[in-house]
Amino acid sequence: THANIVGIYDFDIENNMPYFVMELVHGRELSSMMKDKHPFSTQDVVSLISQILDGLAYTHGFGIVHRDIKPANIFILDDAGIKIADFGIARVENSELTQMGSVLGTPSYMSPEQCLGETVDARSDLFSTAVMLYELLTGRKTFKGDMSNTIMHNVVNTAIVDPSKLNEDIPKAFD
Repeated sequence: THANIVGIYDFDIENNMPYFVMELVHGRELSSMMKDKHPFSTQDVVSLISQILDGLAYTHGFGIVHRDIKPANIFILDDAGIKIADFGIARVENSELTQMGSVLGTPSYMSPEQCLGETVDARSDLFSTAVMLYELLTGRKTFKGDMSNTIMHNVVNTAIVDPSKLNEDIPKAFD
């Protein structure tokens, strides 16, 4: 258990279908707040990303890589805390549960290694968090495209524009 991770109370299989019994979270998905153009101050963004990184550091300490960090899997609680959810495609380091060459995740937030079907580690979650940071600061998608393949190509091959060049109010330290 960790303050920034949705609690998992039980796991079972029913009719060959695995399921988790999880904590009920009261709040909103970060994705819906971003869609509604909720204003985030730089201080809010730093707090949010710091909490995500705290939760990921905890799971990474156990060798668990989330592999699908994105705004839809981050819940903003009523008290401004956050919870990371949906460890459904998580990978435990040194396990053979995911074969090399399989691509899992959400293209806009996937690391280059994920896009290429290579082995991922904790750095993939950090990459995804940085993509969210960029989007929260600039209000723009980091990697654009109308199809998954185009987005994945852009993740692997496109350099991004420094956030401070898109918005003068963003401190250069974020570049």
